Amino acid sequence: MKYYLFPILWALFILVLSLMSPPQLPTVKFDYADKLAHAFVYFVLTLSWVWAFLKKIGIKHIPNTTLFKIVASCSLYGGCIEILQYTSNTGRNFEIPDIIANIVGCLFGVFLYQIIKNLST
Repeated sequence: MKYYLFPILWALFILVLSLMSPPQLPTVKFDYADKLAHAFVYFVLTLSWVWAFLKKIGIKHIPNTTLFKIVASCSLYGGCIEILQYTSNTGRNFEIPDIIANIVGCLFGVFLYQIIKNLST
């Protein structure tokens, strides 16, 4: 369970940030900052789940099917949060580009894992 603590806490952190009303969030003044933030938090989420699986199971490499499941789960989580934003009264909006940024972040997380895995073999 201890290996899953960080990914679970990070997922909760994403949920809280995603459902906060916009005036409570810090503002950044450059183009696409929001999309980069989405990609970054889902990049970290994906890598944290990869790390948790590696540590929990005690294997050197995660099978591609498991990597696919991690990316799919993290991406689906991001999509569900976007739907929650749409249905809640927090002032947040459902945005397809946010979902795309979430998926890109997940894919970059797996891409980085694959690079590190290939360098270590």
